[in-house]
Amino acid sequence: MQVVVGRYRLDELVGAGGMGVVWRAFDLELGRVVALKQSQAGDSGQIRREARIGAGLHHPNVVTVFDVVIDDGVRWLIMEYLPSRSLSEIIETDGRLPSIEAARIGVQLANALAAMHERGMVHRDVKPSNVLVAEDGTAKLTDFGIARWAEVTQSGGGQIGGTPGYLAPEVADGREAQAAADVFSLGATLFAAVTGRSPWGGSEQGPMAQLRRAASGEIDRVPEVGPLTPVLTALLETVPAQRPDARTAKESLGEIVGDAAPLTPLAGPGSGRPTVSKRVLLVCLGVVMTLVLGFAAGFAWRASTAETRTAERGSPVGTMGDERTADPCSLLELASLARFGDVIPDFDRGPFYNCFALVRLGSDVADVAEVRVELRGVLDPPPPAHRLGRLGPIQRPAPENGECSRYIWMPDGHEVGVFARHTDNRPADLCGMAEAVAGGVVTELAAGEIPRRPPAPGNSLRGLNACDLLGPSETAAVLGSEGVKPEPDFGQWTCYWEHAPLQITVEFFRSRPQVEGPDGNRIKAGSRDAFVEPGQKEGDGDTGCEITIVHRSYRVADPVNGERVEVADVTVETKENISAERLCDLAVGLANSMAGRLPPL
Repeated sequence: MQVVVGRYRLDELVGAGGMGVVWRAFDLELGRVVALKQSQAGDSGQIRREARIGAGLHHPNVVTVFDVVIDDGVRWLIMEYLPSRSLSEIIETDGRLPSIEAARIGVQLANALAAMHERGMVHRDVKPSNVLVAEDGTAKLTDFGIARWAEVTQSGGGQIGGTPGYLAPEVADGREAQAAADVFSLGATLFAAVTGRSPWGGSEQGPMAQLRRAASGEIDRVPEVGPLTPVLTALLETVPAQRPDARTAKESLGEIVGDAAPLTPLAGPGSGRPTVSKRVLLVCLGVVMTLVLGFAAGFAWRASTAETRTAERGSPVGTMGDERTADPCSLLELASLARFGDVIPDFDRGPFYNCFALVRLGSDVADVAEVRVELRGVLDPPPPAHRLGRLGPIQRPAPENGECSRYIWMPDGHEVGVFARHTDNRPADLCGMAEAVAGGVVTELAAGEIPRRPPAPGNSLRGLNACDLLGPSETAAVLGSEGVKPEPDFGQWTCYWEHAPLQITVEFFRSRPQVEGPDGNRIKAGSRDAFVEPGQKEGDGDTGCEITIVHRSYRVADPVNGERVEVADVTVETKENISAERLCDLAVGLANSMAGRLPPL
């Protein structure tokens, strides 16, 4: 049990995304349920900014911010806990809303925005995932991570704050968000509620296409939705000066639902408890208790039913469990990549601790990105910022060598890596893809132990320990020293032996069948086919020789090429100037020994 600053007991992780995590907690001092939000990006100012904005606003249609505290160097936002669903989840689960229900939600959001604008605040990221709807129909605006006071200029040198699908045209064009931009985003949110898509096009177009349309003002036609049609048309005016303000929008929406009551003023000293708008008649069977976080720059994260999934797994948050049965493909949510292009699963490839997906970005067959999730062993020693027992923040190193990566530290000391690259080194939103998948990884880890993979066939290499394929006498004959201990890596599917200047590596992985090269590199290792691949290093000399032993063939559901093979790979490497012929002689000898220890086919 974790208690923050000795007062807030963390009971259940109810939301997780790329920007942070939210817990349902219990305030031991006041005896009430609250929500605690922790930034995944560290104390970058997002939590402090949200606390300052929230502290300046108390309103029945805004999630209340109670306090901000620091515990062991981590800043936490203490907020009102609202059992609810986000509007985005309602749209996704229940479908498009009738116009009257959209108007009932809209009047409450306009009420909140009017109060904000009158206090000189601009939200800057009004969208369905930042709208919470309680079971009684109360709607509240949340997530003030990029909100600001109107007189403060935008920071970040031209960065656009907000989500592309809901940006006002002037903001997409690079201008600073003012109150009128919030009104447009309110209209875009209600447009999505009644149509299921953004006014800048559906999510399948991707955020960049939506951003381009927003900047050029190419808005979709407002559908015919009864009395809501003229209100939506006014809210979605592309010229800011022609839009109504939030107070006028509230009054217009109130007339539709028959609730033309005046705006509720900001709560202050001596004021009574404000009344809430009429109940929205939503069917809420199976309501998920979710508190929604915003996701930066338009890359939405998926909410999880953490309570249900943790109960099913019966395990702590974010643990690896048995490395050999943990399923990396359970962490690769294909739907999170759908907005970038056609997604093709490629699960039976590479080491057993990897899972791949391909994203076809255009009509050119070579325009393909490759995204993989990789399970990694316990970090030794742990990174300085990592504390065992906590789900660590997403690490976002700068792209390198044409690849964008994300890392998630797990409470048990393991790590998950997400990697995106273009197979032809073309420009692509690689970091957007890596970020989308990483957000899904955090959500999955928040639900408990990583799900288990199906059992392997009896003769699969997945059931073997790579260190068992070579004996001490065989490694000593290559390394020139006895007693060199094997060093297993994650899942024991990789093993290393090292004694300067040589290193031996044995690894299991999956691939498509290998074709013999023009130099006739096919050999026999025992009774099995094998392939020889000398490795060159830059400059003079050779750095290693690799022998790939084909173990077994099997088929997968791939209409183009469904044949796969499992292989056992042995490599002899050196930093010294040893000839390729000598290194390959050593590797072939090891391969012959290994082949005799592989399972029968």
